[in-house]
Amino acid sequence: MARRQTRRSSSGDQLEFSNLDPVELSYENLLKRQWPQGSRYPLNLGKVNVRSHIWQELVSAGSPLFVTGFASLDLLIRFAAQWSRRRVDGPIRMLIGNEPFVSSSFNFKGPRATLSQQMIRYWVEERRISMAGSHLILLMLELIKDGRVQIRTSATYHMLHAKIYLADDAATLGSSNFTKSGLESQIEANARFDRWIEPDRFGELSEIAEILWTESIDFSGEVVKLLESMLSIINWEEALAVACADLLEGSWAKLLLATLNSASNAGGGSSLWPSQIAGIAEALWVIDHTGSVLVADATGSGKTRMGAYLTKIVRDQLWSSGRAISARGSQIVLVAPPKITKVWASEALKCGLQLEVVSHGKLSRSSESSPGLETLRVRSAQILAVDEAHNFLNQGTKRTDEIRDSPAEHVLLFTATPISRGATDILSLVGLLGADNFEDETLQILERLAASS
Repeated sequence: MARRQTRRSSSGDQLEFSNLDPVELSYENLLKRQWPQGSRYPLNLGKVNVRSHIWQELVSAGSPLFVTGFASLDLLIRFAAQWSRRRVDGPIRMLIGNEPFVSSSFNFKGPRATLSQQMIRYWVEERRISMAGSHLILLMLELIKDGRVQIRTSATYHMLHAKIYLADDAATLGSSNFTKSGLESQIEANARFDRWIEPDRFGELSEIAEILWTESIDFSGEVVKLLESMLSIINWEEALAVACADLLEGSWAKLLLATLNSASNAGGGSSLWPSQIAGIAEALWVIDHTGSVLVADATGSGKTRMGAYLTKIVRDQLWSSGRAISARGSQIVLVAPPKITKVWASEALKCGLQLEVVSHGKLSRSSESSPGLETLRVRSAQILAVDEAHNFLNQGTKRTDEIRDSPAEHVLLFTATPISRGATDILSLVGLLGADNFEDETLQILERLAASS
Protein backbone atom coordinates (compact mmCIF):
# COMPACT_ATOMS: atom_id res chain seq x y z
CA MET A 1 0.00 0.00 0.00
CA ALA A 2 1.42 3.35 -0.98
CA ARG A 3 2.02 5.83 1.81
CA ARG A 4 0.05 9.05 1.75
CA GLN A 5 2.42 11.83 0.79
CA THR A 6 2.60 15.05 2.73
CA ARG A 7 2.00 18.15 0.68
CA ARG A 8 4.44 21.02 1.03
CA SER A 9 3.50 24.65 1.35
CA SER A 10 3.93 27.14 -1.44
CA SER A 11 7.27 28.20 -0.01
CA GLY A 12 8.53 24.69 -0.65
CA ASP A 13 10.39 24.39 2.65
CA GLN A 14 7.68 23.85 5.26
CA LEU A 15 5.31 20.91 5.83
CA GLU A 16 1.59 21.55 5.70
CA PHE A 17 0.71 19.93 9.04
CA SER A 18 -3.03 19.99 8.38
CA ASN A 19 -2.49 17.29 5.72
CA LEU A 20 -0.62 14.84 7.93
CA ASP A 21 -2.32 11.76 9.27
CA PRO A 22 -4.27 12.92 12.38
CA VAL A 23 -2.93 9.94 14.35
CA GLU A 24 0.60 11.25 13.94
CA LEU A 25 -0.35 14.53 15.61
CA SER A 26 -2.83 13.17 18.14
CA TYR A 27 -2.54 15.19 21.31
CA GLU A 28 -4.58 12.59 23.12
CA ASN A 29 -1.90 10.00 22.44
CA LEU A 30 0.67 12.29 24.03
CA LEU A 31 -1.44 12.59 27.15
CA LYS A 32 -1.63 8.82 27.49
CA ARG A 33 2.14 8.41 27.57
CA GLN A 34 4.21 8.15 30.75
CA TRP A 35 6.27 11.31 31.25
CA PRO A 36 9.03 12.18 33.73
CA GLN A 37 8.10 14.00 36.91
CA GLY A 38 6.71 17.45 36.08
CA SER A 39 8.64 19.22 38.83
CA ARG A 40 11.89 18.10 37.11
CA TYR A 41 10.71 18.43 33.51
CA PRO A 42 7.89 21.01 33.26
CA LEU A 43 5.67 20.33 30.24
CA ASN A 44 2.33 21.56 28.94
CA LEU A 45 0.23 18.42 29.07
CA GLY A 46 -3.43 18.47 29.99
CA LYS A 47 -4.26 20.34 33.18
CA VAL A 48 -0.62 20.47 34.31
CA ASN A 49 1.54 23.03 32.56
CA VAL A 50 4.85 24.84 32.82
CA ARG A 51 3.28 27.82 34.54
CA SER A 52 2.03 25.69 37.43
CA HIS A 53 5.62 24.66 38.18
CA ILE A 54 7.56 27.94 37.84
CA TRP A 55 5.24 30.94 38.25
CA GLN A 56 4.79 30.86 42.02
CA GLU A 57 8.46 30.28 42.79
CA LEU A 58 9.37 33.24 40.57
CA VAL A 59 6.76 35.48 42.25
CA SER A 60 8.20 34.49 45.63
CA ALA A 61 11.83 35.11 44.60
CA GLY A 62 13.68 38.14 45.95
CA SER A 63 15.36 38.96 42.63
CA PRO A 64 14.10 36.64 39.87
CA LEU A 65 16.02 36.55 36.61
CA PHE A 66 14.32 36.02 33.24
CA VAL A 67 16.15 35.23 30.01
CA THR A 68 13.43 35.23 27.37
CA GLY A 69 12.32 36.66 24.02
CA PHE A 70 10.67 40.04 23.51
CA ALA A 71 7.34 38.35 22.72
CA SER A 72 7.17 37.73 26.49
CA LEU A 73 6.78 41.41 27.31
CA ASP A 74 3.03 41.25 27.90
CA LEU A 75 3.24 38.47 30.49
CA LEU A 76 6.38 39.95 32.05
CA ILE A 77 4.40 43.15 32.70
CA ARG A 78 1.66 41.16 34.37
CA PHE A 79 4.20 39.19 36.38
CA ALA A 80 5.87 42.39 37.59
CA ALA A 81 2.52 43.72 38.81
CA GLN A 82 1.87 40.59 40.88
CA TRP A 83 5.45 40.39 42.17
CA SER A 84 5.48 44.06 43.24
CA ARG A 85 2.41 43.53 45.45
CA ARG A 86 4.24 40.85 47.43
CA ARG A 87 7.87 41.93 47.49
CA VAL A 88 9.64 45.11 48.53
CA ASP A 89 13.15 43.98 47.60
CA GLY A 90 14.27 43.04 44.10
CA PRO A 91 14.98 43.94 41.46
CA ILE A 92 13.30 41.79 38.86
CA ARG A 93 15.92 41.22 36.18
CA MET A 94 14.74 40.77 32.60
CA LEU A 95 17.25 39.85 29.89
CA ILE A 96 15.36 40.34 26.63
CA GLY A 97 16.39 38.27 23.65
CA ASN A 98 15.34 37.78 20.04
CA GLU A 99 12.54 35.75 18.50
CA PRO A 100 13.13 33.11 15.82
CA PHE A 101 10.25 34.31 13.66
CA VAL A 102 11.95 37.69 13.12
CA SER A 103 14.45 37.70 10.28
CA SER A 104 17.91 38.79 11.28
CA SER A 105 18.74 42.32 10.19
CA PHE A 106 21.87 44.39 10.54
CA ASN A 107 21.79 47.83 12.09
CA PHE A 108 24.91 49.97 12.14
CA LYS A 109 23.81 51.44 15.48
CA GLY A 110 24.36 48.09 17.20
CA PRO A 111 22.44 45.05 18.49
CA ARG A 112 20.41 47.14 20.92
CA ALA A 113 18.95 49.21 18.06
CA THR A 114 18.32 46.06 16.02
CA LEU A 115 16.36 44.41 18.81
CA SER A 116 14.51 47.65 19.52
CA GLN A 117 13.32 47.83 15.90
CA GLN A 118 12.16 44.23 15.97
CA MET A 119 10.35 44.66 19.28
CA ILE A 120 8.58 47.85 18.19
CA ARG A 121 7.47 46.20 14.95
CA TYR A 122 6.09 43.25 16.90
CA TRP A 123 4.31 45.10 19.71
CA VAL A 124 3.29 48.47 18.25
CA GLU A 125 2.62 47.75 14.61
CA GLU A 126 0.86 44.46 15.31
CA ARG A 127 -0.94 45.90 18.38
CA ARG A 128 -0.54 42.81 20.52
CA ILE A 129 -0.87 44.52 23.93
CA SER A 130 -4.46 45.39 24.80
CA MET A 131 -5.16 48.87 26.12
CA ALA A 132 -7.29 47.15 28.74
CA GLY A 133 -3.97 46.59 30.49
CA SER A 134 -2.86 50.22 30.36
CA HIS A 135 -2.81 50.47 34.16
CA LEU A 136 -0.28 47.61 34.16
CA ILE A 137 1.85 49.51 31.66
CA LEU A 138 1.83 52.54 33.96
CA LEU A 139 2.85 50.35 36.90
CA MET A 140 5.65 48.80 34.85
CA LEU A 141 6.97 52.25 33.92
CA GLU A 142 6.96 53.17 37.61
CA LEU A 143 8.81 49.99 38.59
CA ILE A 144 11.47 50.63 35.94
CA LYS A 145 11.85 54.24 37.10
CA ASP A 146 12.26 53.11 40.71
CA GLY A 147 14.85 50.50 39.73
CA ARG A 148 12.70 47.60 40.91
CA VAL A 149 12.66 46.23 37.36
CA GLN A 150 15.92 46.15 35.40
CA ILE A 151 15.90 45.30 31.70
CA ARG A 152 18.92 44.39 29.59
CA THR A 153 19.76 42.76 26.26
CA SER A 154 22.68 41.04 24.58
CA ALA A 155 25.71 43.18 23.75
CA THR A 156 26.62 41.10 20.67
CA TYR A 157 25.23 40.68 17.17
CA HIS A 158 24.65 36.99 17.89
CA MET A 159 20.93 36.53 18.52
CA LEU A 160 20.07 35.67 22.12
CA HIS A 161 17.54 32.84 22.08
CA ALA A 162 18.05 31.22 25.50
CA LYS A 163 15.10 30.62 27.83
CA ILE A 164 16.11 30.55 31.51
CA TYR A 165 14.02 31.33 34.59
CA LEU A 166 15.99 31.70 37.82
CA ALA A 167 14.25 31.79 41.22
CA ASP A 168 15.74 31.55 44.72
CA ASP A 169 15.59 27.76 44.96
CA ALA A 170 15.05 26.55 41.39
CA ALA A 171 16.29 27.23 37.87
CA THR A 172 14.45 26.23 34.69
CA LEU A 173 15.91 25.89 31.20
CA GLY A 174 14.11 24.91 28.02
CA SER A 175 12.01 25.92 25.05
CA SER A 176 9.17 27.78 26.81
CA ASN A 177 9.01 31.46 26.14
CA PHE A 178 7.48 33.48 28.99
CA THR A 179 4.20 33.80 27.10
CA LYS A 180 0.75 32.39 27.77
CA SER A 181 1.15 29.80 25.02
CA GLY A 182 4.71 28.95 26.04
CA LEU A 183 3.73 28.38 29.66
CA GLU A 184 0.31 26.83 29.19
CA SER A 185 -0.54 25.31 25.82
CA GLN A 186 2.29 24.76 23.35
CA ILE A 187 4.17 21.47 23.34
CA GLU A 188 7.39 22.42 25.10
CA ALA A 189 10.34 20.67 26.73
CA ASN A 190 12.01 22.13 29.83
CA ALA A 191 14.27 20.98 32.64
CA ARG A 192 14.02 22.36 36.18
CA PHE A 193 16.81 22.03 38.74
CA ASP A 194 16.01 22.30 42.44
CA ARG A 195 18.67 23.91 44.64
CA TRP A 196 18.33 21.24 47.32
CA ILE A 197 17.85 18.16 45.12
CA GLU A 198 20.28 18.93 42.29
CA PRO A 199 22.57 21.61 43.72
CA ASP A 200 25.30 21.17 41.10
CA ARG A 201 23.03 21.66 38.11
CA PHE A 202 21.16 24.45 39.85
CA GLY A 203 24.45 26.20 40.49
CA GLU A 204 25.73 25.69 36.95
CA LEU A 205 22.55 26.96 35.30
CA SER A 206 22.45 29.89 37.72
CA GLU A 207 26.02 30.70 36.73
CA ILE A 208 25.11 30.65 33.04
CA ALA A 209 22.18 33.00 33.62
CA GLU A 210 24.26 35.37 35.77
CA ILE A 211 27.06 35.50 33.16
CA LEU A 212 24.58 36.32 30.40
CA TRP A 213 23.13 39.05 32.62
CA THR A 214 26.53 40.49 33.57
CA GLU A 215 27.74 40.62 29.97
CA SER A 216 24.58 42.34 28.68
CA ILE A 217 23.78 46.03 28.21
CA ASP A 218 20.98 48.22 29.52
CA PHE A 219 17.76 48.07 27.50
CA SER A 220 15.41 49.88 29.88
CA GLY A 221 15.26 53.08 27.83
CA GLU A 222 14.08 51.28 24.72
CA VAL A 223 11.39 49.39 26.64
CA VAL A 224 10.21 52.60 28.31
CA LYS A 225 9.87 54.29 24.90
CA LEU A 226 7.90 51.30 23.62
CA LEU A 227 5.54 51.27 26.61
CA GLU A 228 4.99 55.02 26.46
CA SER A 229 4.14 54.76 22.77
CA MET A 230 1.32 52.39 23.69
CA LEU A 231 -0.27 54.98 25.95
CA SER A 232 -2.12 57.79 24.25
CA ILE A 233 -4.18 60.71 25.55
CA ILE A 234 -7.82 60.55 24.46
CA ASN A 235 -10.56 63.20 24.52
CA TRP A 236 -13.41 63.17 27.01
CA GLU A 237 -15.88 61.66 24.52
CA GLU A 238 -13.65 58.60 24.03
CA ALA A 239 -13.01 58.32 27.77
CA LEU A 240 -16.76 58.41 28.45
CA ALA A 241 -17.40 55.77 25.79
CA VAL A 242 -14.75 53.47 27.31
CA ALA A 243 -16.19 53.98 30.80
CA CYS A 244 -19.73 53.23 29.60
CA ALA A 245 -18.59 50.10 27.79
CA ASP A 246 -16.67 48.99 30.86
CA LEU A 247 -19.76 49.45 33.02
CA LEU A 248 -22.18 47.79 30.62
CA GLU A 249 -19.95 44.84 29.77
CA GLY A 250 -18.98 44.28 33.39
CA SER A 251 -15.30 43.71 32.62
CA TRP A 252 -14.27 45.63 35.75
CA ALA A 253 -16.20 43.18 37.91
CA LYS A 254 -14.66 40.02 36.43
CA LEU A 255 -11.70 40.06 38.83
CA LEU A 256 -14.07 40.60 41.75
CA LEU A 257 -16.14 37.63 40.63
CA ALA A 258 -13.21 35.35 39.75
CA THR A 259 -12.74 34.02 43.28
CA LEU A 260 -16.47 33.48 43.81
CA ASN A 261 -16.80 31.77 40.43
CA SER A 262 -13.91 29.38 41.07
CA ALA A 263 -15.28 28.59 44.51
CA SER A 264 -18.65 27.85 42.93
CA ASN A 265 -17.09 25.46 40.45
CA ALA A 266 -15.14 23.73 43.21
CA GLY A 267 -18.37 23.19 45.11
CA GLY A 268 -20.21 21.77 42.14
CA GLY A 269 -21.77 25.05 41.03
CA SER A 270 -21.94 26.44 37.52
CA SER A 271 -20.04 29.38 36.10
CA LEU A 272 -21.81 32.67 35.69
CA TRP A 273 -23.00 33.59 32.24
CA PRO A 274 -21.59 36.76 30.63
CA SER A 275 -25.05 38.36 30.93
CA GLN A 276 -25.08 37.60 34.66
CA ILE A 277 -21.61 39.10 35.13
CA ALA A 278 -22.70 42.24 33.29
CA GLY A 279 -25.86 42.43 35.40
CA ILE A 280 -23.92 42.07 38.64
CA ALA A 281 -21.48 44.78 37.54
CA GLU A 282 -24.29 47.24 36.78
CA ALA A 283 -26.11 46.40 40.01
CA LEU A 284 -22.95 46.91 42.08
CA TRP A 285 -22.42 50.31 40.49
CA VAL A 286 -26.00 51.32 41.35
CA ILE A 287 -25.68 50.01 44.92
CA ASP A 288 -22.40 51.84 45.37
CA HIS A 289 -24.06 55.12 44.37
CA THR A 290 -27.57 54.74 45.82
CA GLY A 291 -27.46 51.89 48.35
CA SER A 292 -30.27 49.83 46.79
CA VAL A 293 -31.10 48.36 43.40
CA LEU A 294 -33.90 46.86 41.31
CA VAL A 295 -32.89 43.94 39.06
CA ALA A 296 -35.60 43.48 36.44
CA ASP A 297 -34.85 40.59 34.10
CA ALA A 298 -36.93 38.08 32.18
CA THR A 299 -37.96 34.71 33.56
CA GLY A 300 -35.28 32.11 32.84
CA SER A 301 -32.46 34.65 32.66
CA GLY A 302 -30.75 33.33 35.79
CA LYS A 303 -31.83 36.04 38.24
CA THR A 304 -31.65 33.73 41.25
CA ARG A 305 -28.03 32.74 40.69
CA MET A 306 -27.09 36.30 39.84
CA GLY A 307 -28.97 37.51 42.92
CA ALA A 308 -27.14 35.08 45.21
CA TYR A 309 -23.74 36.21 43.92
CA LEU A 310 -24.74 39.87 44.08
CA THR A 311 -25.98 39.53 47.65
CA LYS A 312 -22.78 37.77 48.72
CA ILE A 313 -20.60 40.48 47.19
CA VAL A 314 -22.60 43.20 48.95
CA ARG A 315 -22.20 41.28 52.22
CA ASP A 316 -18.44 40.90 51.65
CA GLN A 317 -18.14 44.63 50.99
CA LEU A 318 -19.90 45.36 54.27
CA TRP A 319 -17.44 43.17 56.13
CA SER A 320 -14.35 44.43 54.31
CA SER A 321 -15.32 48.06 54.97
CA GLY A 322 -16.01 47.40 58.64
CA ARG A 323 -19.71 48.33 58.29
CA ALA A 324 -21.14 44.91 59.09
CA ILE A 325 -23.26 44.99 62.26
CA SER A 326 -23.35 41.52 63.76
CA ALA A 327 -25.62 42.78 66.55
CA ARG A 328 -28.40 43.28 63.97
CA GLY A 329 -29.17 39.55 64.23
CA SER A 330 -30.18 38.10 60.88
CA GLN A 331 -27.87 40.16 58.76
CA ILE A 332 -29.05 38.91 55.33
CA VAL A 333 -32.75 38.22 54.86
CA LEU A 334 -34.46 36.97 51.69
CA VAL A 335 -38.20 37.49 51.22
CA ALA A 336 -39.53 35.17 48.51
CA PRO A 337 -42.53 33.01 47.58
CA PRO A 338 -42.39 29.49 49.06
CA LYS A 339 -42.04 27.89 45.61
CA ILE A 340 -38.63 29.45 44.96
CA THR A 341 -37.07 29.49 48.44
CA LYS A 342 -35.40 26.11 47.81
CA VAL A 343 -33.86 27.41 44.57
CA TRP A 344 -32.46 30.40 46.45
CA ALA A 345 -31.12 28.17 49.21
CA SER A 346 -29.36 25.98 46.64
CA GLU A 347 -27.73 28.90 44.81
CA ALA A 348 -26.75 30.55 48.09
CA LEU A 349 -25.08 27.35 49.26
CA LYS A 350 -23.08 27.08 46.03
CA CYS A 351 -21.54 30.53 46.42
CA GLY A 352 -21.07 30.36 50.19
CA LEU A 353 -23.87 32.71 51.18
CA GLN A 354 -25.80 32.29 54.43
CA LEU A 355 -29.19 33.95 54.59
CA GLU A 356 -32.49 33.81 56.45
CA VAL A 357 -35.52 33.04 54.27
CA VAL A 358 -38.90 34.66 54.94
CA SER A 359 -42.05 33.60 53.08
CA HIS A 360 -44.33 36.20 51.48
CA GLY A 361 -47.37 34.71 53.15
CA LYS A 362 -45.97 34.56 56.67
CA LEU A 363 -44.93 38.19 56.41
CA SER A 364 -48.52 39.12 55.51
CA ARG A 365 -50.00 37.31 58.51
CA SER A 366 -47.85 39.09 61.08
CA SER A 367 -49.47 41.76 63.30
CA GLU A 368 -48.05 44.88 64.89
CA SER A 369 -49.08 43.82 68.39
CA SER A 370 -47.59 40.38 67.99
CA PRO A 371 -44.97 40.45 65.19
CA GLY A 372 -43.87 37.03 64.08
CA LEU A 373 -40.34 35.78 63.76
CA GLU A 374 -40.36 36.56 60.02
CA THR A 375 -41.27 40.18 60.66
CA LEU A 376 -38.55 40.53 63.27
CA ARG A 377 -36.03 39.11 60.81
CA VAL A 378 -36.99 41.68 58.16
CA ARG A 379 -36.74 44.48 60.72
CA SER A 380 -33.25 43.35 61.82
CA ALA A 381 -31.78 42.83 58.34
CA GLN A 382 -28.83 44.87 57.19
CA ILE A 383 -29.20 43.46 53.66
CA LEU A 384 -32.76 42.75 52.49
CA ALA A 385 -33.30 40.82 49.26
CA VAL A 386 -36.81 40.54 47.85
CA ASP A 387 -37.64 38.17 44.99
CA GLU A 388 -40.87 38.54 42.98
CA ALA A 389 -40.83 42.15 44.18
CA HIS A 390 -43.86 43.03 42.01
CA ASN A 391 -45.97 41.36 44.72
CA PHE A 392 -45.16 44.28 47.04
CA LEU A 393 -46.44 47.16 44.91
CA ASN A 394 -49.90 47.39 46.51
CA GLN A 395 -49.91 50.27 48.96
CA GLY A 396 -51.33 49.73 52.43
CA THR A 397 -50.77 45.98 52.73
CA LYS A 398 -48.96 44.58 55.75
CA ARG A 399 -46.11 42.95 53.82
CA THR A 400 -45.56 46.01 51.60
CA ASP A 401 -45.33 48.26 54.66
CA GLU A 402 -42.77 45.94 56.28
CA ILE A 403 -40.52 46.00 53.21
CA ARG A 404 -40.92 49.75 52.66
CA ASP A 405 -40.18 50.58 56.31
CA SER A 406 -37.25 48.17 56.65
CA PRO A 407 -34.13 49.81 58.14
CA ALA A 408 -31.89 47.66 55.92
CA GLU A 409 -28.81 49.44 54.64
CA HIS A 410 -29.17 47.74 51.25
CA VAL A 411 -32.41 46.63 49.59
CA LEU A 412 -32.10 44.34 46.55
CA LEU A 413 -35.30 43.83 44.55
CA PHE A 414 -35.67 41.13 41.90
CA THR A 415 -38.59 40.75 39.49
CA ALA A 416 -39.42 39.83 35.92
CA THR A 417 -42.42 42.19 35.76
CA PRO A 418 -41.54 45.45 37.52
CA ILE A 419 -44.28 47.56 35.93
CA SER A 420 -47.81 46.59 34.98
CA ARG A 421 -49.85 49.69 35.93
CA GLY A 422 -47.58 52.47 34.70
CA ALA A 423 -46.16 55.28 36.81
CA THR A 424 -48.00 54.12 39.94
CA ASP A 425 -45.88 50.98 40.02
CA ILE A 426 -42.74 53.04 39.55
CA LEU A 427 -43.62 55.16 42.57
CA SER A 428 -44.26 52.01 44.60
CA LEU A 429 -40.83 50.66 43.61
CA VAL A 430 -39.26 53.97 44.62
CA GLY A 431 -40.88 53.58 48.02
CA LEU A 432 -39.43 50.08 48.42
CA LEU A 433 -35.95 51.20 47.35
CA GLY A 434 -36.06 54.31 49.53
CA ALA A 435 -37.22 57.67 48.25
CA ASP A 436 -34.19 59.37 49.77
CA ASN A 437 -32.06 57.54 47.21
CA PHE A 438 -33.63 59.55 44.38
CA GLU A 439 -33.30 63.18 43.32
CA ASP A 440 -36.21 65.47 44.24
CA GLU A 441 -36.68 66.38 40.59
CA THR A 442 -37.03 62.69 39.68
CA LEU A 443 -39.65 62.15 42.37
CA GLN A 444 -41.64 65.18 41.20
CA ILE A 445 -41.70 63.87 37.63
CA LEU A 446 -42.90 60.46 38.79
CA GLU A 447 -45.60 61.98 40.96
CA ARG A 448 -46.89 64.05 38.02
CA LEU A 449 -46.93 60.94 35.82
CA ALA A 450 -48.79 58.96 38.47
CA ALA A 451 -51.38 61.74 38.90
CA SER A 452 -52.04 61.95 35.18
CA SER A 453 -52.32 58.18 34.65
